[in-house]
Amino acid sequence: MEVARFRMRPGVSVSNVKCIREGGSWIHKDAIRFMSIPLYDKYEITLNIGFPEDLSKWDDFNYILVLDEDFGQPYIPFYAYLDGTWQKKIGSILTQIIQKYNEEMRALPFLEEIKE
Repeated sequence: MEVARFRMRPGVSVSNVKCIREGGSWIHKDAIRFMSIPLYDKYEITLNIGFPEDLSKWDDFNYILVLDEDFGQPYIPFYAYLDGTWQKKIGSILTQIIQKYNEEMRALPFLEEIKE
């Protein structure tokens, strides 16, 4: 199971993004708008996407935050998995979160998956 990577589709502007709200500086200091998508309701894990004024600066490392809402901090297992720490110990909850993350990101019309 891998976390898919994404970039903005060419020609996208903030007006093309639905369900967007003002704010988002907790995602990235340059984020002026954001959107949140639930990933795992039982433990209140959310996908938060920040948008800078200049969308050409957007990337899926700096402007994405998978947040554990109960603790108000990044969901550590997701980030430990990304840096390779959990590669051999991936559990069912983390697997579900990664699957949901990939599904939700693939469904966003303003993003395209990076296939390497």
